[in-house]
Amino acid sequence: MVEPLRGQRRDAGVQAGITVEKADAKLLAGVPYMTDAAPLVRHAQERLDGLGYPAGNGAGSIALGARIIAAADAFDVMIRPRVFRDAVSRSAALIELERCSGTQFDPAVVQAVVAIVDRD
Repeated sequence: MVEPLRGQRRDAGVQAGITVEKADAKLLAGVPYMTDAAPLVRHAQERLDGLGYPAGNGAGSIALGARIIAAADAFDVMIRPRVFRDAVSRSAALIELERCSGTQFDPAVVQAVVAIVDRD
């Protein structure tokens, strides 16, 4: 299982208003052909159960594009090595997406990711 960022490291950044999503959204908003993607990127850390950020939106308030970005980004992050951990296998990443389906990730989006990855 992949451990999520928890505790003081995540909380300090969120409380200070410093999130990658906020910075990325601001960057995209300045690119004329990417302005429509900016709010999707900004809300890609929202969760269906309402425990995400920046707004704590629940299932009905999260745009489909943001839900797609969330699942695709999570998969990509898990299968690539980081300085602090090794990459996990594609199958382990899919199991983690499925485990978090319905709480963190949209079940329909997870099914689509699984179908695409399995096809590859």
